[in-house]
Parts: sequence; C-alpha cells; structure tokens
Amino acid sequence: MFEQTFKNIDDVLWKEAGCTTELDYTEQTSWLLFLKYLDDLEQERASKAELEGKSYEYIIDPKHRWSKWAAPKKKDGSFDHDKALIGDDLIDYINRDLFPYLQGFRQRATGPDTIEYKIGEIFSEIKNRFQSGYSLRDAVEYMDGLRFRSQTEKHELSHIYEAKIKNMGNAGRNGGEYYTPRPLIRAMVQVIKPKIGERIYDGACGSAGFLCESYDYLRQGKLSTKQLETLQTKTFYGKEKKSLAYVIAIMNMILHGIDAPNVIHTNTLSENSSDIQEKDRFDVILANPPFGGKERPEVQQNFSIRTAETASLFLQHFIKSLKSGGRAAVVIKTTFLSNSDSATRSLREELLSVCSVHTILDCPKGTFLGTGEKTVVLFFEKGFPTKNIWYYQLNPERNLGKTNPLNDGDLEEFVEFQARFAASNNSWTIRIEDISTNTFNLAPKNPNSDKEPKLDSPMHILSMLKGVEQSSVSIYDEISECLLRDSDCLDCLPPDWDLKKLGDVLKLEYGKPLEKDRRKDDGIYPAYGANGVKCRTDECYWDKPSIIIGRKGSAGEVNLAEDAFWPLDVTYFVIFDENEYDLLFIYYCLKNLRLQTLAKGVKPGINRNDVYEIECPFPKLPEQKRIVKYVGILQAKIDELRVLNQERLEGLSEFNQSVLQNAFSGGISASSTRDRKA
Repeated sequence: MFEQTFKNIDDVLWKEAGCTTELDYTEQTSWLLFLKYLDDLEQERASKAELEGKSYEYIIDPKHRWSKWAAPKKKDGSFDHDKALIGDDLIDYINRDLFPYLQGFRQRATGPDTIEYKIGEIFSEIKNRFQSGYSLRDAVEYMDGLRFRSQTEKHELSHIYEAKIKNMGNAGRNGGEYYTPRPLIRAMVQVIKPKIGERIYDGACGSAGFLCESYDYLRQGKLSTKQLETLQTKTFYGKEKKSLAYVIAIMNMILHGIDAPNVIHTNTLSENSSDIQEKDRFDVILANPPFGGKERPEVQQNFSIRTAETASLFLQHFIKSLKSGGRAAVVIKTTFLSNSDSATRSLREELLSVCSVHTILDCPKGTFLGTGEKTVVLFFEKGFPTKNIWYYQLNPERNLGKTNPLNDGDLEEFVEFQARFAASNNSWTIRIEDISTNTFNLAPKNPNSDKEPKLDSPMHILSMLKGVEQSSVSIYDEISECLLRDSDCLDCLPPDWDLKKLGDVLKLEYGKPLEKDRRKDDGIYPAYGANGVKCRTDECYWDKPSIIIGRKGSAGEVNLAEDAFWPLDVTYFVIFDENEYDLLFIYYCLKNLRLQTLAKGVKPGINRNDVYEIECPFPKLPEQKRIVKYVGILQAKIDELRVLNQERLEGLSEFNQSVLQNAFSGGISASSTRDRKA
C-alpha cells in the first residue's frame, strides 16, 4: 500500500513544472512526509497522555497542524472538502504562512538537539516547489493515507524511503553523493562492531545511511529502557553541508526509529581541526566523504596538511575526531593509496603513524553506480602505529552494474576472513617494514593475481545477460510512455512561441588566457577549453553556471558549466537574462543547432555574429522549464541504457571467456555436443 502511495505522489510531481529531477521529487516528498509523521507522532503522544491522565502540550499550534490545513475532517471522520484549501489559496498558505511559521522554530527552540529545532532547520533549508495548488492537494491527500502508528509501518516506510534515496543515487549528475550501497555499509558496521554506549559519528552523513544501519545493528535483541534511551539520544551524531541531504538524513533517521536525530547542518571542514577537544571526539567513525571535490584556501587553512582535495581534508578531520582507542571505517578513492603529491604522501604517513591501519578493502569498479571511480575502505584504530595491514580484494566474479549491484552475499567472505585476517587468493598481509618510507605507497598488489580467476558458469552469466535485456526493455517501455504522455512536445511549433534571433536572447563573451603558472592539477575551479575541462585553477572568472562554446580548435562544441569556472581564450561563454530564459533550455537549444557547421578558416573558428543570426523558437519561461524537464528525463533514461549496454558488452565478453574456460576444463560432456532428435 505504501509503495503505491509513493508512486502516486511521483506521478503528481511528474506533472509539476517546479519539479524537474528525482532529487526534487525526494525533496518535496520529504517535507510532506515529515509533517505527516509529526502529526501522527503528536496524536500518539496526546493519546498516551490522556490514558495516563496527563495533559499534552502540542509542538504545532492548532492553525498549522496537518489535520487543520492538509486533512480537515468532519465529525464523522470523513474528509471535509469544504474546509480543505486548494489551488492558489493552498500555495499562498504554504508559502506565506506555513513555511514562515515552521522556519521560526529554529529561533524559538530551547536547543539544537530538540525536535523543534529540527523543524525550524528543515523548513529553513528547503522550499516548496509546487506551483499548482491542485497538484499539491493531490499529493497531500495521497500522503494523508500513510500511517506511522506502529513500528512495522515505520519499518516498511523506511525501506521505501531508502529505495527513493537509492534512485537518487542512480539519477543525474549529483545523485551519487546521497547514497552508499547498503551492503557495503553493513559490512563496514559488522567489522567495526559498535557497542551501545559508544558515540558513533559521520561528518559527511549524506542521507545518514551509516547512522541508520548502525542503529539497526545495535537495535537487535532485547534492550532495556535505558539502552533504548541511550540509542535515541546519546549514540548517533552527524554533520551535513548540503540542504537537501540534511533534510533526507533527518527523515531517514526518523523513519528508522530515531525521533530527534543529532544531525547538524554545517560545513564540517569549516571547523579548525586544532580546536577539536577530547569532549568532541567519538568512539566510532563510519563515513564515505565526497571524493573529487575541491576546497577553497580558507578551508584548507583549518588543517595541518593543506590540500584542495575534499576527501583528504575529511580524513584529517576523522583522525582528529577519533578518541584514542576509537575505531573507524572510511571509504576513499583508490588513488589516495598511491598518489605521489606531497600532501597525500604526508597524510598517508600521518595515518600510519597515528593509527593502526589494520584492514584495506579493495572494492571493484561498479561498486558505486554512476561513477567510474574505484574505491577502497580504510579500517583503522587510533592510538598506536600500524604494524601489519591485511588486504582483501573484493571479487564478486561478475561485472557490477545497475542489474547486478553489490549484495550482502558478495561481502560475506570478507567479513568472515577479516575477523581472523585469513590468507586466501583474495587476501594477504603486508608488514609495515615492507612499505617504502619515501612514498608510503599503500596500493593493493595481490600476490595471487597471477592465478587465473574462476569465472561464473556460462548459464549464470547468460541469466545475468537476460536480466540486462529485461531491464533495457523496461526502460524502453518507460521512454515510450513518456513520449506518449508528452507527445505535444514533438508536434509542430505552437503559435505562442516566439521565433527569435539568438543575438536577442544571449551574448557570447570571449574567454580569457590563463597563464601556465596559474594552472593547477588540484585547483578549485575547472578551466574550460573548446571541448571541455582543460585544466583547473584556484581563480574563478565567472561565478555562476553558464554554457561554454568552442571558439577555436574544437569550434562549435557546447559544454555546460554547472558552477563557477574559468573560460579559456579559445571559448565563448553565454550571458542571458535569467528572468526570461532557462539555462538548460538554451544549452539544449545550442546542442541541437550543431554549431560546428559554422566553423570557417584554415584553423577552423566560429564568429559569434554568425551565431547571433540564427533564429530559434522560444516559449515563455514556464514552458521552457517543462521542456527541460521532459528532455532531462529522457536523457536520464538514455544514460541508463548506455550503462546497461556497457554491462551487456562486458557480460558478453565474460560469457565468451567462460564458455572457453568451461570447454577446456572438462565442463562439456560428449552428450552435450551430440545431435538430438526432437
């Protein structure tokens, strides 16, 4: 029942111009879900107080309760349509009355660890993206059908919510930062073995997957009232910089059973590491800090080893935040183990000298969907130096991907072998004396790698390939449904669209030279050349998103810069009126024009005046956003098909090798090749 409710709400959000991505869907679902949960919680507490002959003081005043504006009821308990706000009245109430009221809780709360403060924080960081009060009314009525009265209901809702977070991890450019595969988290928790009474911390908590899984781990068995209270209030701590991730973390922890999560909305790296005192330290740290990010110089100054690499700064923060004798498991890029730059080398040296790095789990490509990065998990204990490191090379004996994600079974052997640091074809131990003191290179080198790996059977791989095909067919069906649902996007030009010259819509500004000494491999900002990012720099020329067009060289190439950047002198970058035009609409428009055909000269280049003369149809801004949403959804589906196609090609290659291995190892009997009569 709950799953269908979420699907119905997603269908409503699909039609909303203000919601364009899976991230928007989850954000809007989250604030509605939170208010519905809060109303059920208050009703439950009020009923309990009444049974005990006590009074209950409501958190939300009568005017702003869910039962007043979202689901007013008649005396017989039926829905009161006459009192329910709808249309513009509902949108006006949400934006001008409800949200400001809820935001005010942050100032009125007695402290940051109260549910009142969380209410104020959540509604200060998100906004209502519904533009149609009729759509919002539909979503509210679907949400009102959910119930949070029992632990079973909460458990089911938490699983559905986790599935939405996972979909975010598979959707679009930034979704992956919200989702770490749960089988990997569970394995990390099982190795660390947290105990009730210990304080558990994640300084880059995203959707709070590590904290939720730790709670589930500790919640097993019969616990005393005191132990349950300890789990609720004194065990789990998180910090998160991004607004949406913070909201999702709060909601995810609530659904798992933690009523007032100790998650703070802050930039963890803005805290000076030298200011961390013993009272600020934790017994257990479990984290997957963002990799690939770059931090500004003022943030780097908070750390003894200065680097722009976000993950390296987080690792320093975690080392400082761990108690003596504390245990940690941290996901980090594989390249951290071998990068030769002075900052990374120094950090490896510090880690080995301050902590006992006892285990390194080498994860295969495809562990994190949507990213090509290979990762490892560092397991360490603070308080004494490293003596021996046990490596485990995770080998699921199949290509990981959308149809074959990592599962708990893949990690069973790792957890079992790690308990006794067992040697095997996939695991080995090195002594600290065997590590170079010049480089402190920790890159995994399996001494058993020369042995031919045993492949899955041909039938098993064939079954996997069939699953890939079925997933592809399912996506084709979704694309067909999308095309039929919005077929008017493909019809002839509507009469209310204006045909405009691009020169009346946008201006092309020349990029600027960037001297060699200002270019840095680990710079904060990307520097765009004609065909994409050419290098990085610590200087920003344009401080907001734009479109870069190749002027010379790869003339006519179009790239999207989603944040501040530097345009090199072989490019143009686009300036336009954001009140009239949508960035992505212009981007798709320029991509569609194939500007390469305008290139002229011996060394082909594009004159911006030629671009200005091109005529293109432009609808009003709301319609531009609707079309961007439509194109974005289709492109996301196409990207999914590309991933599946890569899985198909890799699977076919593995299938071919498995057939040969099977054929020449006695796996094919004489009867299997004999002609049979029908």
